[in-house]
Amino acid sequence: PLRSGDRFLVKLNFLRKGNVRLIFEQDIFRHSDNRLIISALVTGTATKNGRPISPFSLLSQIGLD
Repeated sequence: PLRSGDRFLVKLNFLRKGNVRLIFEQDIFRHSDNRLIISALVTGTATKNGRPISPFSLLSQIGLD
């Protein structure tokens, strides 16, 4: 586990899933020994007025396409 004062590194990657979903792959490593502490998959969607929209035009605008 991480303890108070530990330094750590977070690595993040995202994958497109369908037309409106993004899957974020996250890994946290302890800096002192580069040990993997935890991995997570987080699913996200963009919405406008309560309805799902494609996030890919926004990603393209910020250079993540």
